[in-house]
Amino acid sequence: MGDVLEALSCALRGFPVLIVLTVITYTYYAFIYEFLLNLGIIPLQVFLGLFFHVLLGLWGAAYYKTCTTRLPPIPSEFHLTESELDQLYSGDSAPIERLRSLPIKSLTSRGAIRICTTCNLVRPDRAHHCGLCKRCVLKMDHHCPWVGTCVGFHNYKYFVLFLLYCFALSLFVAVCVAPSVIHGWAEHRIDQSIHMNILILFAVCFGLSTGALFFFHLQLCNSNKTTHESFGKTVFINPSHTRWRRAGAWESVFGDRLRLWLLPVMSWRGDGVRFEVDETIPLADVVVDDSNEEDRLLAGPAAE
Repeated sequence: MGDVLEALSCALRGFPVLIVLTVITYTYYAFIYEFLLNLGIIPLQVFLGLFFHVLLGLWGAAYYKTCTTRLPPIPSEFHLTESELDQLYSGDSAPIERLRSLPIKSLTSRGAIRICTTCNLVRPDRAHHCGLCKRCVLKMDHHCPWVGTCVGFHNYKYFVLFLLYCFALSLFVAVCVAPSVIHGWAEHRIDQSIHMNILILFAVCFGLSTGALFFFHLQLCNSNKTTHESFGKTVFINPSHTRWRRAGAWESVFGDRLRLWLLPVMSWRGDGVRFEVDETIPLADVVVDDSNEEDRLLAGPAAE
């Protein structure tokens, strides 16, 4: 019975992915065979066809990488033995010394060590447990049913590019097809292909939804937050730590080589376990300068 339920669960998780593939297949058919081949202007057909296939190829590569990229397991140093778990729950401080050596800077909202009792491990900073994937994921952003897996540190760039190219492809199709569809509506043409109406509907719906998500994730990238973190406040062990470091936030997702930012290839920075933080300026570092007959606080350059 358990195997049957597991198989059913896998099938249900794959259903949204099947919907996406069906929509993109239909979009290809309707745009190429119902719209492009009926334009009658060969240079325009070639130009639009090439541009469409470039966007489609980039979208397909980003989507494939998002869905299939292996999310590495939590490093073994974070795993707890049964005896360590028992000691922690009994109030014994013996395991704490080993935990001090872990690269951890954040706690739960109640100020406790972030322990996953399902995976029997200490969660690295920004890692979370996914009930659907039944595992902890490094720098987990969210579980996305449309890609059939979690979006985390090792496929977040691909996910953002998937949103970008889906938005761009939808916008391109809408701009190309809209004049023909609107003209057909104005002329009350009953012979206008139903495919054009469905195509413009798909383009508008997917363009609005993926566009909104894309710009939301751009904001997250800029502030160095995940979707999880955008709905709550991170509690740090050190009170002087205020947030995950914003300097270099874009490079942590897209990498140091600008030419690779828009390509669905691995180029990000970091390991998904260790993260830098911004700190408040200690009071001892504040200097009073009254050379201009007024007190000014010179804190020096802010820590990046």
